[in-house]
Amino acid sequence: MFVFEALGSGMTALINWLYEFTVAAGVPSYGLAIILVTILIKLVLHPITRTQMRSMAQMSQLQPEIKKIQDVYGKDKQKMQQKIMELYKERKVNPMSGCLLLLLQLPILIALYQALWKFPYVNPAHAGFLWMDSLSVRDPLFILPVLAAVTTYIQAKLSMALSAGSGNPSQESIQKMMLIMMPLFIGWISATLPAGLSVYWVTFNVVGSVQQVFINKQLLGDRAAQQRKAGDEEKAGRETKAKGKTEEAPAAVKPAPAKKSSAKGKRGQPGKEEVAQGESGRRKRKKRRRGG
Repeated sequence: MFVFEALGSGMTALINWLYEFTVAAGVPSYGLAIILVTILIKLVLHPITRTQMRSMAQMSQLQPEIKKIQDVYGKDKQKMQQKIMELYKERKVNPMSGCLLLLLQLPILIALYQALWKFPYVNPAHAGFLWMDSLSVRDPLFILPVLAAVTTYIQAKLSMALSAGSGNPSQESIQKMMLIMMPLFIGWISATLPAGLSVYWVTFNVVGSVQQVFINKQLLGDRAAQQRKAGDEEKAGRETKAKGKTEEAPAAVKPAPAKKSSAKGKRGQPGKEEVAQGESGRRKRKKRRRGG
């Protein structure tokens, strides 16, 4: 309890300090002070948010390999978990990094709730915001809870773009269910708590959505570049393999052309030597007949 009380006191001091900043800027408002607190928290958590988004993208890319491990070692759960953890270690992926941002936000929400529940306003005249008389009570028109639910849906939808096409039907089914359940839950919570929390949550989601667009652009661009590189390497490997097989194959030996006999003429006709021998033989036979 002491820790939460300390966090609540720190949040109260921070809101009052930012309120003094709005007074100096000529627009005194505790609502603006809460918006500035939210932006400040978002900036502080940006490195963790970026790490979380990168981890989600990497986890999505590993889903086909995890599915193969599950198919091979499905009957041996211990071996399957060991192989999956080895895969995480090899690819330098932390499966728990996605929960880190949520764990860090929870104390912030508790501290903000405690600060707003009995907030010691320096000037109660500036405790209202927009159509609300005070940020310490819930929104009477329920506009902020609806905005909280809608902005939660938008940010969740943008986050899902990093894990789209993971090839894991169960994961995609859970994500679709959470895409509906989470905004409804946030909307219900916002409708029962002080309006200052709703202002915080709506601002957090809006800033987070803008942040998510830029992170998605970079991470999805990196993923596309990696896929192109992998495709080029695979294509080069196939070409090298095909070239190696061609070089290993023996060259076809052409049969040596048959030598034409000098004793024969074209198209099977007798050559000059054969004709001369035949004439000589006929002359000798004639002389023998005459002599006889």
